[in-house]
Amino acid sequence: MNLSRIRATLWKLRHMLLAVAVLTSLAAILSTIRGLAPATVSVVVAKKDLTPGTALGSSNLTIAEVSAELAPEGLTRSSKTSTNESS
Repeated sequence: MNLSRIRATLWKLRHMLLAVAVLTSLAAILSTIRGLAPATVSVVVAKKDLTPGTALGSSNLTIAEVSAELAPEGLTRSSKTSTNESS
């Protein structure tokens, strides 16, 4: 096969080759963006504002996802350990 025939074939396929290159680039960018999501941890939080002296229980606590960087040190990871209720 001579060089001019190869060039002619590539010229005919240029749009398809460009589309493949663009799609490959987009796939690489999207996979990188997905990997940039911050790590999260589950923490126990109040479902609503509580008045001082309110007994904590499952009715006023819930689990929420929080960025690991924003989670306080010594956080409680389970609602069972954060209430005085017996199991």
